[in-house]
Amino acid sequence: MLAIAGYVEWPAEMREEMLAILSEITDRSLRDEGCLAYWWAEDLVHVGRFRFFEAWANEECHVAHQVAEYEQVFRRKTLTRATAAEADRYELAGMETLPSEVTPPEGARMGGDTG
Repeated sequence: MLAIAGYVEWPAEMREEMLAILSEITDRSLRDEGCLAYWWAEDLVHVGRFRFFEAWANEECHVAHQVAEYEQVFRRKTLTRATAAEADRYELAGMETLPSEVTPPEGARMGGDTG
């Protein structure tokens, strides 16, 4: 397993555009074979910075994601307009979901709940 975490910054005036694009790329990436996790989140301190995390079952799945047409379009149309970026790659031995310490109100759904 491998994971990649980092951030990308775009000009502040691109915020609304990027929220829509990042939501779309997340939805599409989560459908890729071997995608274990994929998300983007707006940084609360740095305006225009969006943090990301992705985890893949293996290198082949990650490479297939990188060369997919939709990912190539994303890179050409949006990453070329970024003002800064940084990422780190991690090799993972495994993954487990930790129990939550939050007790939700009656009828509320927790993350990962499919019901």
